[in-house]
Amino acid sequence: MKLLRHGFFNFSHQKLPFSILHRNPQENYPLHEHEFVELVIVTGGKGCHFTDRISYTLERGDVFIVRPGQKHGYRDVDGLTLINVLYNTESLMTSLADIGTMAGFHALFKIEPHFASTSNTRLLLTDDEINESVAILSKIEREIENNAAGFVFFSKIYFLELVGYLSRCYNVDDPKNSVEVARVAEAISFIEQHYTEDIDQNKLAQTANLSKSHFLNIFKKTTKTTPLLYQKLLRMEKACSLLTQSDMSISNISYNCGYNDSNYFTRQFKSVMKVSPKKYRENNINIEISDTP
Repeated sequence: MKLLRHGFFNFSHQKLPFSILHRNPQENYPLHEHEFVELVIVTGGKGCHFTDRISYTLERGDVFIVRPGQKHGYRDVDGLTLINVLYNTESLMTSLADIGTMAGFHALFKIEPHFASTSNTRLLLTDDEINESVAILSKIEREIENNAAGFVFFSKIYFLELVGYLSRCYNVDDPKNSVEVARVAEAISFIEQHYTEDIDQNKLAQTANLSKSHFLNIFKKTTKTTPLLYQKLLRMEKACSLLTQSDMSISNISYNCGYNDSNYFTRQFKSVMKVSPKKYRENNINIEISDTP
């Protein structure tokens, strides 16, 4: 059974890329999948969460992500209550500020979901953290209900607040969390913080305390790329931002993105963006609209 987006997203608010559902209580539910991402926060009771490969008991405070196409269900429920936040992957603005430097963000929202069918690793919130998460969700729901001017803007801001808050709650050093997830998350966080520097894949694997082959396998499984290409794409993302939002010279942008040779930077940029930095800036520069006819 596959649950489709149009059955759960409020199309009267088409600009909102997410939906909040309260399951109070959550009934037994057979194995199913959906075409959207599901963030699950357990607010009370108990029950068994199962996939096509494993099963484990849920309790108050459990938080986990279910990817599109991942089969899962609930059984043996006993007063189980959930809040489901349904969203599309593009809703997570990973380039927003410095959220990419948070290991907890990568662990909870990017890496753990890829192991959901074979691992019971998940975030466990304290009572205070549950209350804060519910309070943030309540702000979103009030915005949607009031439907005042700017409600889409504020709803998205509060959604990102929830993402950031849960990322901070995720302690990658907690022994209950998967060692592999935590170490790869920290490696990605390291790349985000040191993207302008030369990065050695062997040292990244050593930092993660994993063999290079095992580290690269997990990294590619969760990011669909290699550490070096991840770094290159991150540099290009930063370059695009500087090209359109600053008047810095291309040479200075090259240096600020980790390239000492602007000609090499131009070749790398063109290989990814299919146009030169100069052309990209010309095509994407903000156009000032005159108020005269």
